[in-house]
Amino acid sequence: MNRAIVITLAILGCFCCQLKAEAGEPIRSSDGTSAIASSGSPPGSGQAGPYWRSIPSAQGYLSISHTGQIGGLSDEFDGFKLSYGAWLEDPYRAGLHFLDSGGIYFWVSERKRMGQGVWGGGLGGDITCVTAGPLRLFPRVTLGLGYRTDNPDQGLLGILGVGAGSSIWLGHHWQVALTFDRVFESSTQDSNQFAVEIRWASEKLGFPLVD
Repeated sequence: MNRAIVITLAILGCFCCQLKAEAGEPIRSSDGTSAIASSGSPPGSGQAGPYWRSIPSAQGYLSISHTGQIGGLSDEFDGFKLSYGAWLEDPYRAGLHFLDSGGIYFWVSERKRMGQGVWGGGLGGDITCVTAGPLRLFPRVTLGLGYRTDNPDQGLLGILGVGAGSSIWLGHHWQVALTFDRVFESSTQDSNQFAVEIRWASEKLGFPLVD
C-alpha cells in the first residue's frame, strides 16, 4: 500500500508541473508581444486553449497497471494488468455529464504471492460522469475468467468487478488512472482491489469494437 501511495504522489507532482507549463505557455500576438493563453478562449480567437479542450474524439490505447488487493487471500497479493482498448471523447464540457467520454478494453492480468497465483482476462468499461479540466471521474465494470494456479481453490473461476476510478490527461496521448474495484470471484471470498494505471493513446491504434 505504501508503494501505491508513493506512486500516486509522484504522478500528482508530474501533473502539477504539466498544468503549470500549459498555463504559462506564451503565445505571440500580431504586434509581436507575448500573452498567456486563456482557458476560455473561443475557437478562432488566435489563442490556443488548454490541451484538455482538444483531446481527440477516438483513440485506441495500450496500458499497464500495478494492482494490489486488500482483503481476500492476502493484503500483499499484488501483480499487474495489461489492457488494449479505445477511449472516446465528446467535445469538452465541464461538469456532470454521463457518456461524454469513456473507454472499453480487453485486459489480461496476473496476481501472485508465495507461489499462489491467479491469471485472468476479459472485457471492461469506464463511463465518465464528471469532467473537470483534464480530470475524468467514472464508474467502471469488468467481466472475465481466471485460473488459480494452486490450492486452495485451484482451477477456473468467474470474475466480476464493480468500482470507480479517476484519470488525468497529461497531454493529448498520455493518461494516468487510479481505480478501486470490489471484485467477486466464484471460488473465493470477495476482495477490494486498487490499481495505478498508465495509458498511451493514439488515433493510429484501431480497436475492433468501435471501428
